[in-house]
Amino acid sequence: MAIAIEKASLYNAVQKELAERKQVEESLHKSEAQFRLLAENATDIIWTVDLKMHLTYVSPSVTHLLGYMLRKPMAHSMQEAFSPASYEVAMRVLGDELPA
Repeated sequence: MAIAIEKASLYNAVQKELAERKQVEESLHKSEAQFRLLAENATDIIWTVDLKMHLTYVSPSVTHLLGYMLRKPMAHSMQEAFSPASYEVAMRVLGDELPA
């Protein structure tokens, strides 16, 4: 009898954990969809880089504003894709944000 109670308790704990995980995944999916909607429709250029300063995302507005196809800036490092003045500003801002 004690084994059956323990199994039922473990089953309930697993079910609760799975429900919580599903809720977190749904929340993450909703947040990602909202981000994509914002980034894909923004008129400013939105970009992200990895720790090696390689572009990992560039918003589609780059095509309208600069005439680049999305693959072109993504194929280059930040320094190659940005003008020297823009690169300097970006590096200064990133330096302020990243821990020393």
